Amino acid sequence: MKASPYVITISRQLGSGGSYIGRNIAKRMGIYYLDREILREVAQRLQVSEQALDKYDEKAASFWQMIFPTEFIDTISYVPPKLFVPSAANVFETQADIINKVADERSAVIIGRGGHYILRNRPKHLSIFIHAGIPFRQKRIVDLYEVSEKQALKMIEQYDNERAKYIRQVSGLDWLNACNYQLCIDTGGMGIDNAVNMIVNYIKDQFGVREIHPEMG
Repeated sequence: MKASPYVITISRQLGSGGSYIGRNIAKRMGIYYLDREILREVAQRLQVSEQALDKYDEKAASFWQMIFPTEFIDTISYVPPKLFVPSAANVFETQADIINKVADERSAVIIGRGGHYILRNRPKHLSIFIHAGIPFRQKRIVDLYEVSEKQALKMIEQYDNERAKYIRQVSGLDWLNACNYQLCIDTGGMGIDNAVNMIVNYIKDQFGVREIHPEMG
């Protein structure tokens, strides 16, 4: 009999290596990886462009954006009709449906987008929070995005603030509260590759599965 799927959700601070860790876990375990792919599927289902959904991607929406499509917000001046843009609530509900469907059908690593909350009651689910100190994250962002240290720090502050507000809005939870996750890892102290190895070993022990592409060397 085929084993039921398991799912790993990774919440992460910008620059902590969460996406890199997720990709490597998925590769080594031979399972599906979902990040921006979720947004692409939402765009297809709602028949809008990915760019139109960027404002909702792990960002808190205003009260009116939560309820109404964007074109209904401006009631002061007339503007030509715009392409349909769904409300933030529509986007989150669609994301949740996609995440649940994937988790029903196949083992996967899912990055961000409230996955740890959406799948909180699923038995074969491991929720992970990846974090690190500011200096570690700042250096990685400077190296990855080729920006100044000042710009990197601004990016950290902006993304941390947006993600915290987003999780609070969709779940009522504190994004940084370790109690909301099964495993919290400081990559600044442990190192990113060590974190991958530890999580892979945890997955094998927790779900009784084997590694498809073991680490070489």
